[in-house]
Amino acid sequence: VFTTAEQAARVRTYLFQRGLSEFSPPYGRLLRDGGRTVGMLAVLTGAELSRCRLKAGMSLAKSQFLQEDPHLGPRLQLAGQTLLKVLPDDFYISRIATVQHERGRGVGSHLLRQAETEAIARACPRIVLEVSPRSTAALHLYQSGGFRQIDSRRVTDPRSGRSLEYLHLSKLLT
Repeated sequence: VFTTAEQAARVRTYLFQRGLSEFSPPYGRLLRDGGRTVGMLAVLTGAELSRCRLKAGMSLAKSQFLQEDPHLGPRLQLAGQTLLKVLPDDFYISRIATVQHERGRGVGSHLLRQAETEAIARACPRIVLEVSPRSTAALHLYQSGGFRQIDSRRVTDPRSGRSLEYLHLSKLLT
């Protein structure tokens, strides 16, 4: 989507600082162990996700980013075609991340169980997420946690030839 890693970092920082990203508080939370951060979980209901994405899109449309890079808007719209259509009462996992040196120690599984517990407490009928097929460790975590693929979407930017692909996964809770 982004021309450079620096541009991606600037957009992420811009949205995060304004509380407009899917992993901004209150949706994004750190998991700490003895004062050390070991992981991060970001979850929203489908209704919250829709509001968050709408506000982020409106803010980006007014920002300097689209003036600086006139191709960014069309690339963002193209990337949007890869996203899962989330229902208002779905529970959406935006991010599960584990600090590199903690991987393989059950942190991801713990965060996934925490997301499921919260989804059940909020009476959501299913948990949904998108994952890159190249993220084999994440895909294994989700499949081990009972998630099943329900769709996949891939787009290619005609200007750059770069592709973006996501697998859509879900787990029924009721």
